[in-house]
Amino acid sequence: MGLTAITKGTNLTKKEKAANRVLFLKEEGVNDKINSIAKSMGVSPDEILYAIEKETAGSYSPSQKNLAGGSAVGLIQFVGTGTDKGKGGKTVNGTFYKSKDLEKMTTLEQLDVVEGYFIENFKKKGGKPGQIYNSIAAPSSVGKDGSKVIYAPGSAEANQNPGWQNEDG
Repeated sequence: MGLTAITKGTNLTKKEKAANRVLFLKEEGVNDKINSIAKSMGVSPDEILYAIEKETAGSYSPSQKNLAGGSAVGLIQFVGTGTDKGKGGKTVNGTFYKSKDLEKMTTLEQLDVVEGYFIENFKKKGGKPGQIYNSIAAPSSVGKDGSKVIYAPGSAEANQNPGWQNEDG
């Protein structure tokens, strides 16, 4: 079923994250799927892998739960927003996925959902290389000028995600 999710309070070293990345890419079909998604989106495989590493805190596990205690789960931390908020899942390309079902998916099954998410929130919005992670963190910023502050320092979004911040927000 892939790599083991980590728990709140766990901080993987750079070496552990790198080792997990190698194991992730060795799972049958995963490397090919990452390359296929990257090609379809017009980005590098490293950009896709960076987003997965960031969202899973380096576990690369499809069962990774949000380490801050939120309801997000999976390779890109699927969470219900908009009309899905409070429903315990996420709609991707018209299909509703329960969080508990996402958590139980194999890596390849969840990568299919990840691809659907990127089609909907990156490709269809005119995403450019360097914006795959934005499609997860701030979908409304995809396809727009990358020099703008996405979440202002001190905003709820910024406070929930300190790793996204630089000195300007």
